[in-house]
Amino acid sequence: MPGKKVKLIAVVLAIALVLSSVAISNNIYAQARACPDLPVVPWWKTNHNKITEHVEHYYNGKWDIYIDKWVQYRERLIQIHESGGIAIIKTKGVKLKGEFLKEHISKVDKRIRITQCLQESHSGQFVFNDYSEKIGLGINSGTADL
Repeated sequence: MPGKKVKLIAVVLAIALVLSSVAISNNIYAQARACPDLPVVPWWKTNHNKITEHVEHYYNGKWDIYIDKWVQYRERLIQIHESGGIAIIKTKGVKLKGEFLKEHISKVDKRIRITQCLQESHSGQFVFNDYSEKIGLGINSGTADL
């Protein structure tokens, strides 16, 4: 009965893939914990895991592009502060100027450094990119060390 053997092998492989994905995922989150905590900014509502998942999902794991976005944001805030202007967080209706803006710039700077730490802790890894879906196992992917 070769049909049953093939199905059994597929099931065993699927289970192994799920278990290894969970173990690898937990390892990635343990690595993220080695980086300092993010500063508290009420409208950020994020953490190491969310940033890591965001970079993987929206930037295809390209940390430099994500970090550059924050560096450019910090530069805009510095220009606004130096000109005595007001920075507006449109989505939250928050206006920052003076010392409040300076403090926010400091927090953005910390976020950049922490994100660089996360990048370093995730170097040498790749995303399966739904490899299990491509081979027909119907299991969502995880990440793995190369």
